[in-house]
Amino acid sequence: MLFEKDYGEGVIAIIPLHKKAKELGSCEKAAEYYSKKFKDYAYEIENCFLKIKIKDYVEALKNSSLIKIDLENKPQRAILDFSSPNIGKPFHVGHLRSTILGESLSRFYEFLGSKVIRWNYLGDWGIQYGKLIEAYKKWGNERELKTKGLRYLFELYVKAHNEGLQGEEEFKKLERGDKENKKLWLIFRDISLKEFKKMYDLLNIRFDIWKGESHYYEFGKEVIEDALNKKVGFEDKDKSIVIDLKPFGLPNLVISKRGERSLYATRDLACLKERCNLAEKIMYVVGNEQSLYFKQVFKAAELLDYCSSTSLEHVSFGLLTLPKGKFSTRKGNVIFVDDLISTIKKEVTNALKSKGVDVGDEDIMKVVVSTLSYALLSQARRKDFVFDVKKFVSFEGNTAMYLLYTYKRAKNLINEVSSHKMPKEIKHPISRHIIVLMHRFPFYVKKAYDNNDTYYLALYAYELAKTYNKLYQQQKFIGTEYEQEGIAISYGLIEKLEIIFHILNLQVPTKI
Repeated sequence: MLFEKDYGEGVIAIIPLHKKAKELGSCEKAAEYYSKKFKDYAYEIENCFLKIKIKDYVEALKNSSLIKIDLENKPQRAILDFSSPNIGKPFHVGHLRSTILGESLSRFYEFLGSKVIRWNYLGDWGIQYGKLIEAYKKWGNERELKTKGLRYLFELYVKAHNEGLQGEEEFKKLERGDKENKKLWLIFRDISLKEFKKMYDLLNIRFDIWKGESHYYEFGKEVIEDALNKKVGFEDKDKSIVIDLKPFGLPNLVISKRGERSLYATRDLACLKERCNLAEKIMYVVGNEQSLYFKQVFKAAELLDYCSSTSLEHVSFGLLTLPKGKFSTRKGNVIFVDDLISTIKKEVTNALKSKGVDVGDEDIMKVVVSTLSYALLSQARRKDFVFDVKKFVSFEGNTAMYLLYTYKRAKNLINEVSSHKMPKEIKHPISRHIIVLMHRFPFYVKKAYDNNDTYYLALYAYELAKTYNKLYQQQKFIGTEYEQEGIAISYGLIEKLEIIFHILNLQVPTKI
């Protein structure tokens, strides 16, 4: 379905009929099949393409959500695995795209009617925590840990790495239940979770389940037993347990090293075994660089017969970077999210002041979070992306501030008029085009669903806002023959933007 171009007066979509025509025998029969889905619209057939057109603009404005799009295999229950930071390290820029995209997709599937489980699969187990425990035992300071929290743990980890600490023996002790190591690990985990939750609250993001790798350590033993009993895995010469994936064109997946230490993949498979009983679709919102790993895990889960009735998908995304020289890099070559937010807040405050808008800190933070969310979601997820703060802190162009300003403009226009009636006729050609755009919304929804990318909804919102502002600038509404037309169009715009604002996590401030 094609929808992103202007196909002429009143055309909301052009549907290619060739595939359906082969199935049904002719383009006319294919057109009849589709026209039943669009019975409230006019349509034309041209060269085996079906044009869907607005019949009556006033009726179309009254019913701007008439089109019902069939979404194939829409799950009743879906699990989204996203964010998943490692304990002992502050929330940094590398976590942002997974976190913001995962929350947006969760809201999108809820909008579609699915029951969504947001799952934060914490990185809280593995040899790196043996390294952190070893570092704390060598150099740790309890007072600094209490005052600096996660930043202090990160400094220790960086020092451990620079000093060449291995941590393997300390982690083995942790796996065996050593009381001292378990106590330190719990302290590190609690400090991390408290700081993570503060950041999620700030970003207006929530989770239903907080279960990390540590929860699945013991269950990993079941995965190893399953692999051997089902003859999916084998023991190699150094006593490691390996799942044979070479017949499927993939590298083998090691699930136990030397019969002792559990591995990330083992715990992931143990988690999948549980998850597949909870949902029909599981989505991992993780960067492109993990594509091969997820192919291995999904194939291993299939061979182990863990997820026969569950769809597994790696929702991959490109690398997020920041312009060089624009941000200070902390120890360990990491840019922390709270530093980025402080930078955005400063720019937003200056931008609002330049417009003569005086707002409180709560409203400023709404714009900050909206700016950050929209900057990431307005980019196609698979592409790498350089986030330039100044570009997105602007009232011009494809930005959150532009959309929020347009929304407020429509609200203010409505508030200026006491009588709100549906016009008898839609006269202005741009008003007509806005109505066409309103009826294209379900096609953008389908595109977002087919690609697991709410970028298409950001694209739609910007196109709708840009067209509305063009109308606003060209035509005066108040006190003219276009008054009720402008009010009705404004209501339609607000309805669509509110849906998209919720999905994209844009928050409307009191003033802008």
